[in-house]
Amino acid sequence: MKTSMFEWKKIRRLKLFVALAAATFLLITGMYIHNVVQQDLIPAKKIEYFSKFLTEVSQQNDTDQQTLQKSEDPETKMRLEIGMALVGALKELQDAIENREGNAELSFENTVYQIATEYKSALGTFSLSQKEMDHITQVNQELKKRNLIKEDFDLSIAQPLFMKKVTHLLLSPVGFLIATLLIGNAFTKEWDDKSMQFNRVLPVSSAERIIGRLFSYWLASFVWLIIIYGISFSLPYAGGRTEQSLFSYPFANSNGQFNEAGGLLVNSGIYSVLFLLFSFTIFLLVGSMLRNAIITVLLVSAVFIGGWIVTSVGVISVWDPFTYQQPIQVAEQQKSLSPISLLILSGLSIVGTILACIADKRRALS
Repeated sequence: MKTSMFEWKKIRRLKLFVALAAATFLLITGMYIHNVVQQDLIPAKKIEYFSKFLTEVSQQNDTDQQTLQKSEDPETKMRLEIGMALVGALKELQDAIENREGNAELSFENTVYQIATEYKSALGTFSLSQKEMDHITQVNQELKKRNLIKEDFDLSIAQPLFMKKVTHLLLSPVGFLIATLLIGNAFTKEWDDKSMQFNRVLPVSSAERIIGRLFSYWLASFVWLIIIYGISFSLPYAGGRTEQSLFSYPFANSNGQFNEAGGLLVNSGIYSVLFLLFSFTIFLLVGSMLRNAIITVLLVSAVFIGGWIVTSVGVISVWDPFTYQQPIQVAEQQKSLSPISLLILSGLSIVGTILACIADKRRALS
């Protein structure tokens, strides 16, 4: 415990750790202020989105009308009739959006996609695929069941959706790597300020020293997570978007099932805690073996970036620890917290800690 407190004091005094905490606070605050300022633009953004569909259908209708003026064609006439109905539905949808009628917006949007399905079967032009329309319709129906309105995921200031956006940005490969390197600077700094000799004369074993460091680094990262979750929760609360039901906001996963926003945030938080433990284990293991600040930073960065590249090209597996560099995406793909995921991250952290203790002990004897 004394070793952990000693290491924790070193981290607290690090300007880089203070800078990480301050930068996180300012970034989240800036994101929230940006979203607040943009609230009045959300209806315009939605209207603009549906305007492109209205334009393409209207153009097709004009073409069909010109064709019918030249000659009668039953197929063209049927497509024109459906197209006119689709234009009417799109205008009603835009009116509902402009008037901020959330429930009506969901109903009209579903109607648009129902008519669009008929329109596409009549060889009409509509940009969305059938799969996309079916997915959106399913989500809209789920929102209506829960008596929720559709939120803008990028600009929402509702607590769970804003928190999800923040965690998606910060609890990411880049965020985890930056946090690991900055907090781990307390370890690599020893080789630069010649305090290694002082540490070696402390009456502690290699195992106690490594475990103490790991615990203190994990504690520092936990403080970072508290800042992320705490600020992203508190700002919308202060701003008034605190409806309890919003934590049940549905997100469809790859299996066609729905995960609630609250559950996603909890699960991604747990994965983040365990991945940070794993990442610091890797950092301590590499550092204990090399004892060179620059090489340690470069090698750890290469390992993390390599893991990120593998997952970004679609090679995603619960057995790959670097999959959890993107915890919110992992949580979205699962219906509930995965015991295998917890075992993988915990098990590799334990193995890495043991290897780091062995490497540290051998270095001390050499």
